[in-house]
Amino acid sequence: MLTIKQLCEKYPYLCPSTVYLWVEQRQLPHYRLGGKGRRGRIVVDEADFAAFLASRKVDAGQLRPEFKFNHAR
Repeated sequence: MLTIKQLCEKYPYLCPSTVYLWVEQRQLPHYRLGGKGRRGRIVVDEADFAAFLASRKVDAGQLRPEFKFNHAR
């Protein structure tokens, strides 16, 4: 189990505010220990985080038809 701070130290590409948003929106499985706010602590299981991250994977493929590059400057 890792706190959000520990999670962001281990995975430096994460922004704590983004992780808190995922928690608030109940997208990222987590445990809330103690009270809410400063008296409590949010912890995340690394296996849950790995599964969450895998669910966000976007596979390479063709561009969507509506997507066009704009090279004009």
